[in-house]
Parts: sequence; C-alpha cells; structure tokens
Amino acid sequence: MAAPGPEGEDLEREAWSLFENRAELEEQMTAEVRARLYEAHGVLVKPA
Repeated sequence: MAAPGPEGEDLEREAWSLFENRAELEEQMTAEVRARLYEAHGVLVKPA
C-alpha cells in the first residue's frame, strides 16, 4: 500500500473541473437532496 501516487499537473485541479457545468450539477444535486428529505422525513426545504 506504499505505492507512489500519480504525478503531473492534474493533481492541482479541482474535482469540479471534471464536470462541464458545475452550477447545473449543484442545482440537480440540491433538488435531489430536498426531494429525499421530504420523502423520507416530511421535511420541506425551500429553495433560497
């Protein structure tokens, strides 16, 4: 388990750089969390 990790410039990039549209993905993820909270616990989280 002591194998060396990868090297290169990509190590400095943010994980969000892997996705084409960060804002859209964040909105979709937030909507999914809101829906699941409501379904599981009856908790309604309104959009800001």
